[in-house]
Amino acid sequence: MVRLSDVPWWYLVVAILVSCYQAYRGFMFQWILGIKAINTKGQRVVLLCLADTITYLLSTMSGFISLFFFHQLTSVQEPNHSVLTHARPSRLFTHRVRFPMVWHP
Repeated sequence: MVRLSDVPWWYLVVAILVSCYQAYRGFMFQWILGIKAINTKGQRVVLLCLADTITYLLSTMSGFISLFFFHQLTSVQEPNHSVLTHARPSRLFTHRVRFPMVWHP
């Protein structure tokens, strides 16, 4: 099972730095190119800049977490031989399968 506590510290640092950078880009994107009809700076910051900041931050962090989980799930792990050597075969695999006789003229 993959847990969030398994994430290495350096990966978290990179994820936080990149996510903060993306959040800043979202803020500045709306500050420079946002809707010009909003004249007051307070409304512009709250309605446009903070919304994009939060959206960019959360989407980048969720992307990093998803990549880590995908890497953990797809990485090859050593099989547990102690379980395999002591397991008894199921009756499903121990009986013989008889195929019907096929007549060839």
